[in-house]
Amino acid sequence: MVETKDPDKNEVALTAWPYLEAGTGSAVVVLKGQKVEVSIPGDAKKGDKFHVVVEGTDSGLPALTRYRRVVISVI
Repeated sequence: MVETKDPDKNEVALTAWPYLEAGTGSAVVVLKGQKVEVSIPGDAKKGDKFHVVVEGTDSGLPALTRYRRVVISVI
């Protein structure tokens, strides 16, 4: 689950996507409310890495955006 907090109590909109240039494979990323679901391909092998970026943008003026990268390693 992705937890969002804004000190000014503004709404935070989330988006998420696979960061293909950084990883060794392509995962499917779906954002469902406050959850990010990542599907790793069935042919993934040990050592493969899948990078996912989660972006949060608040509704304040000016709107502020923050990014987090999650790295999933197949072991």
